[in-house]
Amino acid sequence: MMAQYFADFSGLPDGPLPSSIVRIWDTTDATTIVGGCLSFRDSGNRRAIAYIPNAPKTSGVSEMYMRYYSTVAAGTIPMLVLRGTVASAAGATGYQALHHRDNTAFELRRRVGGAESVRFGNFTAPLLAETVYCMRVRVETEPTLVRFGAKVWATNTHEPGDFIALTDTAANRITSDGLFGFGAMGSSNTSGWVRIAAVGFGTDGDPAPTDALSPAGRKRHPLLMTPW
Repeated sequence: MMAQYFADFSGLPDGPLPSSIVRIWDTTDATTIVGGCLSFRDSGNRRAIAYIPNAPKTSGVSEMYMRYYSTVAAGTIPMLVLRGTVASAAGATGYQALHHRDNTAFELRRRVGGAESVRFGNFTAPLLAETVYCMRVRVETEPTLVRFGAKVWATNTHEPGDFIALTDTAANRITSDGLFGFGAMGSSNTSGWVRIAAVGFGTDGDPAPTDALSPAGRKRHPLLMTPW
């Protein structure tokens, strides 16, 4: 059953994450609410990831939207996870979509059982500090390949009409049901933060919404509550 989900963190008070958001994977630094954003810092080339456990699970067509910015010029990388598992770092699985400042690219990676693949899809997407961006990623699996569509744009520009198509072989297929997550991948930077303002999910063919408004005849479910 197709459905859309949306979470805007601007209404949450500064402080610890609400209990409806679970922080997992190699997180060493605090993940908190700051200025209406989920705030991530991870300074040891590790990953700081949060999941909303009652977000939708789907092994069909999945789409995710994220609005975010990074506070520094290098070393802190916004990331979303599709079809991920809430697990320890040693056993985590999922696709990682990275807006990678250090090589000015949007890139896709796979992590299965804790092992990360090299990037298998990428396109040029420069990332400036303190500039708010959006990314939208769509993924579907076929018998012989995994097919992605992706776009990245600054919020003061229009969303591109078309996805950039990225495909890969069946070797990188993740077909199991999975949750959605978001966060940061750090390096040696000790002062940078990734701030995530909003996320949206679409399951089984629905697009990921960019806001909580509902067009006529369509319900969008709040992620911080139990999905209907």
